[in-house]
Amino acid sequence: MIKAILFDRDGVLVDSNESIIFTYQMTGKVLGLKVPKKEFFRKSLGITYPTILKRAYGKDKKILETYNKMWYVGKNRIKPKKMSGFNNAMKKIKLKKAIVTSGSMHATKTMLKDSLKYFQFVVTRADTKNHKPNAEPLLLACKKLRIKPKEAVYVGDSVIDYKTARNAGMKFIGFLSNGSTKKEFEKTGVKVTVKSLNELTKIIEKF
Repeated sequence: MIKAILFDRDGVLVDSNESIIFTYQMTGKVLGLKVPKKEFFRKSLGITYPTILKRAYGKDKKILETYNKMWYVGKNRIKPKKMSGFNNAMKKIKLKKAIVTSGSMHATKTMLKDSLKYFQFVVTRADTKNHKPNAEPLLLACKKLRIKPKEAVYVGDSVIDYKTARNAGMKFIGFLSNGSTKKEFEKTGVKVTVKSLNELTKIIEKF
């Protein structure tokens, strides 16, 4: 029996993937570096941003500083917004709810603001030593909720999220937004996908 639903933030609760990818690419352009294609960053979604930046541009403190500046004060970036149907879905889903993200608490508060009232807590990259696809973030959430992993379902928009749920022994629902495609999910073994939060409210009843 499912007792809780855990949400990834970006690409599930917040329509922010385009903004994130844009910021990754602009970081490289500003520093005059060779910029990987959009596909590279799309397939990396779910991993912590310092790791992605290191893979894309190498290890340099200036890279992290530039990314953070671009994210928080970049005037030309695409601004994230809550997914369509957010409030309605959160009210309809009566299960315990929490957010498990590779992002920061600051960014989560900035994006969701008062809407955080729907969630019991948020697990961010600062809360664990290991990160996705390691199961530690999801296991920490289960510990906080006092439930077993098999009693929760994780909703994520990337194959990385699925691997995290699988490693934790948890059920998973793929969210089709700007992250992994339906074909990519199916190829890795994902059985259930949804295209919106409104669709999620109907699917979750079957779990």
